[in-house]
Amino acid sequence: TLDYQWTDSFMTYATAAKGFKSGGFDITASPPLVAFKPESIWDYEIGAKLRTSWGTVDLAAFHYDYTDLQLAQIVDGLPATSNAGSSDGDGVELAFVIQPISPLTVTAALAYLDARFNDVTENDTLTGQPVSLEGNRLPGSSKYSSNLTAQYEIPIGQGELSLYGE
Repeated sequence: TLDYQWTDSFMTYATAAKGFKSGGFDITASPPLVAFKPESIWDYEIGAKLRTSWGTVDLAAFHYDYTDLQLAQIVDGLPATSNAGSSDGDGVELAFVIQPISPLTVTAALAYLDARFNDVTENDTLTGQPVSLEGNRLPGSSKYSSNLTAQYEIPIGQGELSLYGE
């Protein structure tokens, strides 16, 4: 990670990181102990962070490059793990935390994600024939997501009452 602190309240950064998830054996498969490969990922990210007395703003853009992405599936009613050849994801995230008055904190986040299979073939559950999933979205990867929360804290005796909505 490289970062640069432009002022006391504003910084930018760029990151390249590699991670992995170990492989293993699928004990529910037939025949038993079918191996699946380790999963690896390269993550490239650039972003900016602004911190002020009224709140924070974070902006990030990223690219994920997966090799042998592990896929959890249900096959013949049993859980199974297999590997996709490769897949990637590109996205942007924007988050705000604002405190307009001292007891009130408002948080908002917006995200865009384009995560797709590049190279994976899976057997069709009805025909058993191989089908390419190239270009399909990764499971569980919403194209758009957002979140808005508000928290208001009221002092009560030695503690406080926190009202929270999402």
